[in-house]
Amino acid sequence: LFPQIQFIITTHSPMFLASMEKARYLEGDYVFKEGFDVYELPAGKRIKNLKKEYCEFEELTNSIKLNYELGKINRGIKKSTKSLIILVEGESDKIILENAFKKLDFQKEKEIEIIAVTGASTIEAFFSQQNWTNGINNKRIIGIFDFDEAFFHWNRMKEKWVENVDFIKMHESQKGYVFLLPVPEYRKSYASGELGDKSILSIELLFKDEKLKECDNLKEEYVAGIDFPKKVFGGNKISFAQRTNSFSKEDYFEFAHSILKCNTWESRKENA
Repeated sequence: LFPQIQFIITTHSPMFLASMEKARYLEGDYVFKEGFDVYELPAGKRIKNLKKEYCEFEELTNSIKLNYELGKINRGIKKSTKSLIILVEGESDKIILENAFKKLDFQKEKEIEIIAVTGASTIEAFFSQQNWTNGINNKRIIGIFDFDEAFFHWNRMKEKWVENVDFIKMHESQKGYVFLLPVPEYRKSYASGELGDKSILSIELLFKDEKLKECDNLKEEYVAGIDFPKKVFGGNKISFAQRTNSFSKEDYFEFAHSILKCNTWESRKENA
């Protein structure tokens, strides 16, 4: 854009410097093709490792954001009049799951509240709070993880958690449950315990290839460790999720496994 021109930028903000490494790439494009140098004034000392020098500022910011979100989730759960709270990784997951409950005529739909959080790490962080069961009374809380890199966070939940079959874990208080998305037969090569966090099953992939292709959301992509391209979801997740309201009951067939698990745990409350 500006050939043979050198830009000199000054800042007092360590937060700005901490983000410079991430700014090398924006949406897959190499922004700083000829690189950049950062110097500390007035000594003129070159900073060689931005990530190492300023990581604590990024960590502090992330910690503040996480604590804010956890507080918001905790308040939302305590205020909720629903008996079953489901935490999912994002807004698109929430929209799709809400539509699944409606399409599959889940009889307890009115007793459920689905809360979208910012990723699998937030679900793990919520259940890692020492006092997460305080004030929830007779509510049950379920965390649903995509069966992809989120496996890492699900797998770390061990203290006070008992693992059952089908990648289900129950908290010792019997107030919390977490599970990975059930794997349809036609996605067996996408997710497994052996693949672990290299699995690639997101909630969109519970729909069959034909439906994804119909919506122009099916693409082929090379995945780490696999020599041939896999058919994966492509496109804007929110836009796709909003379209799922018009899908048929048959399109949601594979969601029945997840809903059955939710129904089973809700029934446990009644028998407790």
